Amino acid sequence: MMPAAMGSGSRGFAAGLRRARLAPRPLRRWLCWQGPLLPALGRAAGGARVRLLRAGFLPLAPAEARVLGRRFGYVREVVLEGPRGVLCRARSAADPGLVRRGGGRALARLGTRPLTGWLHRPRGPRLVRRTVAPVAGGWARRSLYRVHGARLLLEERFTREEEGR
Repeated sequence: MMPAAMGSGSRGFAAGLRRARLAPRPLRRWLCWQGPLLPALGRAAGGARVRLLRAGFLPLAPAEARVLGRRFGYVREVVLEGPRGVLCRARSAADPGLVRRGGGRALARLGTRPLTGWLHRPRGPRLVRRTVAPVAGGWARRSLYRVHGARLLLEERFTREEEGR
């Protein structure tokens, strides 16, 4: 079952994106961005890089656990940094089986390379749902992908400090 924050069906998807109208004006563009954020944020900020905070098999947050149907998963947390500081924080959570087989193994070897290249490759993961929601201290864009029959959840979070960037 999908948590309310992820929405359900096309009505939940549309409602989630409509919530972006409530976000501060500087964030709306990024919350509703249709493609990968890193290249777009990098162009707007004059450059961007990925700083890996942690990656590995870890306990999932309650909302992630509900979406993925398990308590542990492969988690990757990064910060996207531009010349003037943090642009966005991102956390991905995947079914552990995904990184143990086939093309999903590359996910565990990304290091400081952006997830964008892996997600948006030809015949790559399929976007199932994208929502926008307020979170503690800011706003988040949440995307659910289907990859080789497994699920991958990506949350890109903008905090109040990042609003003006």
